[in-house]
Order: sequence, then C-alpha cells, then structure tokens
Amino acid sequence: LPTDLFALSVYPIAPYLNNGRVLPSDYLEVFSTLQAAPLAVAETGYPSQDISGLVGGTCVVGLASSPADQQQWARRLLDDAERLAMPFVTWWANEDPMPAADLAGCTCSTGTAWCDFLSMLPPEGQNGFRYFGTMGLRAFDGTPRPALGDWTAAIASVR
Repeated sequence: LPTDLFALSVYPIAPYLNNGRVLPSDYLEVFSTLQAAPLAVAETGYPSQDISGLVGGTCVVGLASSPADQQQWARRLLDDAERLAMPFVTWWANEDPMPAADLAGCTCSTGTAWCDFLSMLPPEGQNGFRYFGTMGLRAFDGTPRPALGDWTAAIASVR
C-alpha cells in the first residue's frame, strides 16, 4: 500500500534483557530500510520498576527494570529518532496510571482503591497493568523520573 509514513509501536524491555542488556545498533534503523517512507514511533515506553509474575504459584521477577533503565531507553530512542530524522516519537504515558506500590510484586495488598481495582481483574488484566503501569515519564503522583529530563530536552531542541 502506498504510504507517506511508516510508524511502529516498540516496547523493547524483553529483547533488551534477553540480549544481555543490549539492543542491536540497528534496532530501529532496520525498520527504516523496509520502505522509502520516513520511520516514526507511534508509541513506546519502558517500565521504571521490576515486572513480576506468578510461575508455578511463586512470584518471580520476570522483567527487571529501574528508572535508570527507562532513561537508557529514552536516550537511545531519542538519539535514533534524531539520527533517522523521524517526524515524531510518542511516549506511552506522561504519568503512571496508578501508584507503583500497587503494581509491585504479584499480588496487591495495599488496601487502596487502586489495589481493589487491580484485584478485581483477571490475571491477564493485572499483568497488563503491571507491564504498562510504570512506563510514565512521571510517577502517579507527578514526581518526574530521570527520563523526563531527556524527553523535555529533546522537545526543546526541536522548537
């Protein structure tokens, strides 16, 4: 189909961790070679805390992450976006949709309304919130994460 843009959604935590905490140097560039249209990132994000899940009834950290890991992805993404002349990049969320404490571990026991909501969901829904829930550039209470500084600097550089 003819198009004027090739946009993709990319959430690289699993390839990053499964490749020894390294992404290939052409991780996004390879997509720009698929067609002549410019490459853009329709949505992306990276969790700022560990994502846990139940395995055989035991809670295990499935994907280890931190604010520093999130910032590393933001920096890599923004560097690639500039190098590849991407017309835009969209980060999944400015702010986490719920408090990180309610998303930590495999079961929620904080006694908050958010915990009650999460506990009502089937395991797949809970896993979805745990996966996407701490990808905000700010915590639920608005506290900035380190990646926000990189993001706002990138925005300022194109204005």
